[in-house]
Amino acid sequence: MCHALSNCSRYANSSLCFLTTVLTASLLLLTLLHEARSETVILAKNTKLEDLTLEELMNVEVYSASKQLETAFTTAAAVYVITQDEIHKSGAKTLTEALRLAPGVQVSCTSNNFCNVGIRGFTGPYSHKLLVLQDGRTLYDPLTSGVYWDIQQVMLDDIEQIEIIRGPAATLWGVNAVNGVINIKTRHARDSQGGLVTVSGGTTERAAVGVRYGGKTGENGWLRAYGKYFYREERLPDLSNTLTQQPWADWRGGFRGDWEINDKNSATLQGDVCDERFGNNRVNAGNLLGRWNKTLSDTSLLTLQLYYEHQAFDKTQLSMVDGAVKSYRDVWDRADLEIQQTFALGERQRLIWGTGFRIFSDRLNGDPSIVPYYISLFQLGGKIPIFQDVTRNGQFL
Repeated sequence: MCHALSNCSRYANSSLCFLTTVLTASLLLLTLLHEARSETVILAKNTKLEDLTLEELMNVEVYSASKQLETAFTTAAAVYVITQDEIHKSGAKTLTEALRLAPGVQVSCTSNNFCNVGIRGFTGPYSHKLLVLQDGRTLYDPLTSGVYWDIQQVMLDDIEQIEIIRGPAATLWGVNAVNGVINIKTRHARDSQGGLVTVSGGTTERAAVGVRYGGKTGENGWLRAYGKYFYREERLPDLSNTLTQQPWADWRGGFRGDWEINDKNSATLQGDVCDERFGNNRVNAGNLLGRWNKTLSDTSLLTLQLYYEHQAFDKTQLSMVDGAVKSYRDVWDRADLEIQQTFALGERQRLIWGTGFRIFSDRLNGDPSIVPYYISLFQLGGKIPIFQDVTRNGQFL
């Protein structure tokens, strides 16, 4: 490179100098990329991004692109990874604030606790064209096929990384992954041992407290538990819209346990509960997930996952009939079973197959003048519906 630049003085106004410089730079870049592809770097959990070389940055491992670990450089998708180090340095307080770190991801908040998240310009309420996962568990609401982002207040210190695929991924993940996939991966319990206490406060977030402790359970088991609380005042000045500009309070707790049973078997058990209040609205939710991994051979892995989720949502809404503030209650339960096996077909191909079974029950109760509007608001893309008698004794049919 230095030799090529030194010769540029001979061809000051010649295109040959420019061509020589470009070709030399291209050769160096191709050499660098070849070395990056041929060497995979295993990163430590506490590695900081500024301490990594260019080759190591290109070899950060992701799972979401093909349902198997591979480097971000070799994956055939537009993937971006938000690391724990980035989240910590950004000062983000919520998951939606952390998602603003990713290019191509749009986050807009219309009230104190309601945010829209989209990819490549497709931003709308509840992100119903975007698949969001946390540790293999889908985070969408069956009624709206979207995500209530205010409920997803995972403890940010427990996040290992957030993998974001910008673009269609429905072939691999299903119908919700039209515009992309957001996969939130939390740390292995082994990597979060000891105690942690976080306390913060400010003009908007008046108080926020988080407590976490991790320890061992036996020779090959690790367990952590956490609890957190925050209280936020109105984010915007009061514009006489008392339904949206109200304080937001959230209590939650959870645990995760990981066991390395032997060289070929490992298991994970985790769960969360939360109690959230936003003005007169209230959400009680909880989930429990179990996962078992069995290594069948050096090139084959079998995974069995089962989770259950419950949510009760009490909400007030303006009636489209008389304009009065009325309430409804949405309660749903969901159970999901998934089996997946990955194995190699020769030296260059890998096959992933699996099956899943999901069942959910949704019970929506409320005033007949508000329940039909709530349903049709999402089914018709926000258009004002023609009211029909879809309730019987307060039960949605």
